[in-house]
Amino acid sequence: MSLPSPSPAPAGPPEAPSARQRWLSLALVCVCALLTYANTLANGFVWDDVVLIQTNPWLEGPEHLGRILGSHFWAFHDEAGVSQNYYRPLVHLTFMLCHALFGFQPWGYHLVSLLGHVAVSGLVYQVGWVLCARRQMGPFAALAAGLLFAVHPIHTEAVAWAASVNDVGMTLGIMLALWWLMTSGPGLTLRAALAGLAFLFALLFKEPGILLLGMVGVYDVVLAGRAWSPRQWVGRYLPLAVALALYAALRLPAMAGLGRTLHHTKLGTGGLILNAFPLVAQYVGALVLPLELNAYHVFVPAESLGDPRVLSGLAALVGLGIVALVLWRREPSAFVALAWCLGCLLPLLYIPALGKNAFSERYLYLPSVGFVLFVGWGLEALLQHRPASRPWLVGALAVGVLGGGVASARRNQVWHDGYSLWSDTESKSPEEPSVQGALGLALIDRGQFSEAIAHLERDRPGSATVRKNLGLAYARMGRLREAEAELQEVVRMKPEDASAWANLCLVHKNLKQWSSAREECETAVRLEPQAPEPRVSLGQVLLSMGHLDEAEQHLREALARRPGFVPARRLLERLERERQRAEPPAP
Repeated sequence: MSLPSPSPAPAGPPEAPSARQRWLSLALVCVCALLTYANTLANGFVWDDVVLIQTNPWLEGPEHLGRILGSHFWAFHDEAGVSQNYYRPLVHLTFMLCHALFGFQPWGYHLVSLLGHVAVSGLVYQVGWVLCARRQMGPFAALAAGLLFAVHPIHTEAVAWAASVNDVGMTLGIMLALWWLMTSGPGLTLRAALAGLAFLFALLFKEPGILLLGMVGVYDVVLAGRAWSPRQWVGRYLPLAVALALYAALRLPAMAGLGRTLHHTKLGTGGLILNAFPLVAQYVGALVLPLELNAYHVFVPAESLGDPRVLSGLAALVGLGIVALVLWRREPSAFVALAWCLGCLLPLLYIPALGKNAFSERYLYLPSVGFVLFVGWGLEALLQHRPASRPWLVGALAVGVLGGGVASARRNQVWHDGYSLWSDTESKSPEEPSVQGALGLALIDRGQFSEAIAHLERDRPGSATVRKNLGLAYARMGRLREAEAELQEVVRMKPEDASAWANLCLVHKNLKQWSSAREECETAVRLEPQAPEPRVSLGQVLLSMGHLDEAEQHLREALARRPGFVPARRLLERLERERQRAEPPAP
């Protein structure tokens, strides 16, 4: 009788990949990130890009460096209700560099975000490899994490929108610091010092860069530093402390005396706590299944514990808490990844500090690092438990990466221009007045004034900017009295708005109210003496009034400020024809 064959021994730890395999995996991750977001280079400026880039005086040269470092983020933009909560000088410095290199060519700004995302994706793979290697989990987890991060559709807002370079830049700094610290020995080392610089880099891009301290702390306590001496602990964290002190020395004077802009405070403490649970469900759902991507998710507060959104958030928290407790002892690497994800979500639950819409997809750029590392660990665990399933797991990952890449590339096209962005957003959030106003402005840019009016009127009374756009649309449609009423309200709300005065001037010109038109154009010139547009408007009014010499003076001054300015040249040609007609015929 033959003896039964012995059962196969459990699979041992996977072999560590060679250096060549690691470089190939890293290259694959970076190429996937590059291909997925390459079409963002064809996108233009949208939403806050216009203010932060096209009309930002701080980008003109290094003479503004003092103001950038010594002021809050929006100090250059004198708009009622603008938030004073943020100190993000590296955003302005990044755009200043882009302006020096590319002018106002949008592709250059998108290139910076694209390269930043490629770098972050590569660092996710590198950090994942170090994290997994500590527990000998094999390279598949790190590769899966890097690929999923590279193509995840939730990142489209952060990468395809130039103004969201702060999220990419902050995460790049955090990931660099993590990688240097995870590959450094205990104590004060060169890599620890470099991590301190990367930490300062992250903080100067966006305030949640402070989360690095918690991410490093969890990693050190759970995986790395149990045998370190107090001196080694101090040396390791000293560069981070120095970076934090430098950041505070820059931020505190710049923000001194400023009030905080808070939203949804009428909910009260109980209401704010209650509405944190739906946000948990919304964020976790967007990470797992990013189906309903939207530039503006309208915040609808929950009012009771019985609200399904509250219950789903509670269920998600309980489930994730149980998973974390199980992993704490059994799978420390997976616990660290999950802790990174959940820890980075915590600041997103403080609703008053967020925008009016509370939930934004770009906020998930950093939390998704922990999420994809956790998913990578899960795939690796399945592979170790069932080695025969490798072809199926690899195939599933390939399908997921391909599907995510296609979905992200398609979503990038929504961010192509203002019309594509806001028409998509309006179809998903039609009840939000600011979305209607933004779509109205996009329609004005396309010359569709009648359609623009329909959307702008749904944003009334709206901001001064909305009313100015509505007045412009009324004027273009010949509804001059309505245009006059809107623009008069704008100059009352914002008497320093030169373009509003200039538009009101042209409305009164068409109404043949010459003295009012001249006075308003002169006000616009006084407010913006270096801009050619108000001088052209004043020249046009003076020409219509028959004051040819004064008109010529202002038109030539406009050309001196912008040589070749077509409206000024055309008016000068018209002025010469007027003079020739006025001259008596030669005897």
